[in-house]
Amino acid sequence: MWRSLFGKYKEIVAAIAVFLVLDAGVLLLNFYTSYQIADDARAMHLANRQSMLTQRIFHSVELIHDDLNAGRDIEKNQQKLSISYKQFDEVLDAFIYGGSLIGEGQGQDSLLLDDSYQALSDQYLTVAETLWQPYRNLVGDLVYADYSETLERDKLIEKSLRAMDYSREKGDELLAAVSEFAVAVESKAHQKTINLRMVQGIAIVLAVINFFIILFHFLKRLRTSDQKAKRSQDEMSEIMRTVRDGLFLLTPQYEIGSQYSTSMKYLFRQEDFSSVGFFDLLSPLISDDDLLVAKDYVDSLFNPRVKSSLMDELNPLQEVRLNLTNKHGSSDHFFEFTFSRVFEKEKIIHLMVSVKDITENVELRRKLAVSNSKINQEAESIISLINVDSQLLADFIQLLEEGVKSINEELEKRVYSSPSFVAKLDKINRIAHALKGEASMLNLTMVEKNLHALEDKLVVLNGKKNLEGDDFLPITVELTAIAKSADSIRLFMSRFSEMAMSRDNSHPAPISSKVKPESALGRALTQLVNKISRDNKKTVLLDLSLFDESLIPAENLNVVKNIIIQLLRNAIIHGLEKPAKRVQRGKPEQGVISIVVKEVAGAITVIVKDDGRGIDFPSIKKHLLMQQVYSQAQVEKMTPRELVKVIFKPGYSTAKKVNNHAGRGVGLDVVKTYIDSMGASLSVGCKAKRSSEFRITIPLQNVDGIDSTRSFDQTDQCA
Repeated sequence: MWRSLFGKYKEIVAAIAVFLVLDAGVLLLNFYTSYQIADDARAMHLANRQSMLTQRIFHSVELIHDDLNAGRDIEKNQQKLSISYKQFDEVLDAFIYGGSLIGEGQGQDSLLLDDSYQALSDQYLTVAETLWQPYRNLVGDLVYADYSETLERDKLIEKSLRAMDYSREKGDELLAAVSEFAVAVESKAHQKTINLRMVQGIAIVLAVINFFIILFHFLKRLRTSDQKAKRSQDEMSEIMRTVRDGLFLLTPQYEIGSQYSTSMKYLFRQEDFSSVGFFDLLSPLISDDDLLVAKDYVDSLFNPRVKSSLMDELNPLQEVRLNLTNKHGSSDHFFEFTFSRVFEKEKIIHLMVSVKDITENVELRRKLAVSNSKINQEAESIISLINVDSQLLADFIQLLEEGVKSINEELEKRVYSSPSFVAKLDKINRIAHALKGEASMLNLTMVEKNLHALEDKLVVLNGKKNLEGDDFLPITVELTAIAKSADSIRLFMSRFSEMAMSRDNSHPAPISSKVKPESALGRALTQLVNKISRDNKKTVLLDLSLFDESLIPAENLNVVKNIIIQLLRNAIIHGLEKPAKRVQRGKPEQGVISIVVKEVAGAITVIVKDDGRGIDFPSIKKHLLMQQVYSQAQVEKMTPRELVKVIFKPGYSTAKKVNNHAGRGVGLDVVKTYIDSMGASLSVGCKAKRSSEFRITIPLQNVDGIDSTRSFDQTDQCA
């Protein structure tokens, strides 16, 4: 390899070898001389400083003498004298005998350890040393006076006076000797500079000669190399022009390199990216939070201590939404950014960034997720339908269809006044809420969600002041979905019934008259209680030991069932406390709700009782004050009977947030409407922090004039 290399470039190698030999000699001489210049510069500085220090010592001695005569403190001037004295003395010794400067105030200055200035020292500094030694002793007494407590002020004055006398007598000679030495040092340094310039001139001539020797051979090689580089560049440009992904290099300063793929222009709707900040490019396209996370991620990629494999998994720009704008408007796209480290000598110098538009993939994945979700929901619906009693399910489907029909009839009614629109809205609210309660009891999640969505639309209308007919149009969309759910359930029931009949014909079940089947309604109510209590993080036991649904007249069964559902919801959400609160009040963690159905004096009585907190009258008062219908004084004068009536009015709710079970302000309003429809009466009772009870009395024969909101004696015991 080396032989072929030298054979191919032997002329250039020979010329470079000659140049290196010449250049090495010049460089060594230049290197040596440069050190000499540095030493000479330091020597010039120190020699010139000696003259200045001489004058400073003279002046400091005079100041100390004046301070002593005036009785002032000499510490400040003594310190100045000490620094000048020590610097002068140490530099003088270093010039004469050689050595380094380590004394106070010398800084980074140091002298050569050889005898470069020995000749100058013998010629100029011998006189200076002779003059300095006596003066050194006199000044030293003043410098170190604080170390000798035996010296008194008068003696110090005498010492300073003798030093001043010596300064006046020999000071000019000492200053002249030091100054002459400084001039000599400067002259010697100047001569060395001239020598260095001569060496540099020779080096330049040799470099020029070598340049012309190499030039003609090198240009030919360079031209060939340029042609190869151009071909490589053309190939790279072709790749960058045709690749579909956005490619570019990212600098540690977060700037996009000058080379980038043409696709970048189409991806980001921008023509030029040279020296554009990467995060400046992203800033208007993504949220501030995403931008901060991206900055932290890129910083970590430039950190060599962080593993690449770990960073790939944490990439926050693996799927990021960008809002891009062009002449046709703005649109959202999903981009995928991938980063690869570019090393040079084991140092990360760039990041190779690849950008892909993955909008189609994301949309496809979302459609697939929606499809899977729909399949899962349908599967859940089928499973839930299998577990529901067929008679209850049939009754519910009939009730659901009747409810949808009733809502459609309400929507078709022509009304013109605002109160009429409000009445229409209230009626639809009651129907939807009752149906949702039934769906929840039977665990028909899909239907429950559709009815909840309908209630969401109704809530929006509740907030409007002046309702119009067009405001009710969005309701029809939800009604269509509910009707489709009813059709699907009815179709499932038909097919399941056919399968069951076929199975029963081939394998007839044994008949037993000893076992009484469990109440399907009871199971459904228990399931409802478990669901609501679980969603509200409470533990509840439903006591159905005295629940005999056979006592309820058939024509009233569905209505009573809806009343019970609403009262169960109300008891769990508003009546029963959280387990921790119950324990604090001395109750078991598990709350108890009991449903009793009995026949008394020609009437059916349905009782729903819980052992919760009772009726929260303070919350009722607070609600009334927020409505600004009554004054503070009027609210305080209200009796428990009057306050109980409030909870049965439309729109009343104390739930903090809306969910599938509460927050609409419709539940007890539905109860009141159902009770009125049966001509029944309602009694409400409670014990503060102990229990609440709702008693519905249904006459077996319709009796006029029943007070549907009368309260029995226990109402007065509520706090």
